[in-house]
Amino acid sequence: MANIDKPPVTHASITMPTLDVPLLKPQAVMGRNEPCWCGSKKKWKRCHKDRDRQAPVPVSKHVHEMRERLMLGRCMHPAAVSGACGGMPIRAHTIQRNGGLSGIAEAGHVLSVKAAFEDLHKNGGVLIPRLIGVGSASTFSGFCNYHDTTMFRPVEVGAKELSSENCSLLSLRALAYEFVMKEAAIATLPLMRENDRGLSYEDQIAVQQHLNVLWAGYQLGLNDLVRWKRDYDAAYMGNDFQRHSAHAVSLDRVLPVVACGAFTPEVDFNGRQLQKLDVGPAGHEAVTFNLTVFDGRSVAVLGWMGTQEGPAGLFAASFLDAVRATGADAVIKLVFEHLENTFMKPTWWSGLTIHAFKSSAPR
Repeated sequence: MANIDKPPVTHASITMPTLDVPLLKPQAVMGRNEPCWCGSKKKWKRCHKDRDRQAPVPVSKHVHEMRERLMLGRCMHPAAVSGACGGMPIRAHTIQRNGGLSGIAEAGHVLSVKAAFEDLHKNGGVLIPRLIGVGSASTFSGFCNYHDTTMFRPVEVGAKELSSENCSLLSLRALAYEFVMKEAAIATLPLMRENDRGLSYEDQIAVQQHLNVLWAGYQLGLNDLVRWKRDYDAAYMGNDFQRHSAHAVSLDRVLPVVACGAFTPEVDFNGRQLQKLDVGPAGHEAVTFNLTVFDGRSVAVLGWMGTQEGPAGLFAASFLDAVRATGADAVIKLVFEHLENTFMKPTWWSGLTIHAFKSSAPR
């Protein structure tokens, strides 16, 4: 599909200048009790003094800390914002165990894309999906037992169709997942600041400057998530599901993939720019996406808060056009381009011919 008949997008971020993140001011030598130049808020003597002689932090420690932080979580039910929830978060499923995950499972297991990223250090930088049980797949500590059970009952128990309420609930859960993941990523930044142990002073500067920019991006992303979550919470608490827009696509079969998450689209399926992310606060719009199984068929639900003419609405429209043109291929493309919380049918993945690209690559 060509772009020439599409009007230009006028979102404010497109004309905004790139975000200017102030650079750190490294110092090879500082006063022992001065705040370290890296921004860790530690004294220099307990931070970057003799950093080049310190033992490197094992990658496994990073993975372990991220998992530990994710296990903590918190209940993301709207009532929890006002302190009305005192329940401990449980390992809630982002994708229904019965129906969604079970629809693609083999011997009770699925392949996890997210786990492939966790195992990069063990697999020499190669993405190799890991086989996990459906009981552990797609879980996050995002809701207490009471709210997870009561809030999502309409999409968990015998749902045969996707109503406005069901689509809104699926979107809210996807957004809650991204919220918990972002908070966990920010919480592990202090450990990431130690990634330059054992490196030269010049390499330490490069690592810390990168983390400085990463932290700024995380903060902007979290601010956006807070705003989006506030809108979804208001719609849920007011029982006003019409405030939420959604496109639901029902396929004629069960696809070998399920997924759940949210992202901020920069371009649509035609390559048209919708918004820029490397700018300051600009009212960015996000879309949520769920690929699951309802009543024996795969269903893709793309949801957003905003107008049909905004970045999210335009992305959703281009997605529908792509589905009309290429069917399930457009759905699979969206999943693997934008979501890491993705799970696959083992025999489908093993039957792909992707390994041919490896063997034919020049050495």
